[in-house]
Amino acid sequence: MFLIPNAVVWIINGNTTETSIAVNVLLLAWAVRMAIYNVVRHHGEDWRYKEMRANWTKSGSMPLYYLLSYLLIYFIQSIF
Repeated sequence: MFLIPNAVVWIINGNTTETSIAVNVLLLAWAVRMAIYNVVRHHGEDWRYKEMRANWTKSGSMPLYYLLSYLLIYFIQSIF
């Protein structure tokens, strides 16, 4: 979920410093590890994510959460 927006921001900004490359490689490694873990261990999505999404849907703040998470990634990426 975080790889695509991060890649788009990285390409648009053209920020190819050593720090930016290191952050993106670490993000890729983390995302691949999480994907493999969820597929092997949980056969799909982790139950904790399902529970969090259900709680956000009840409070009506789910779209706000996604917007804030993407903005946070954008601001962190723009710093590096």
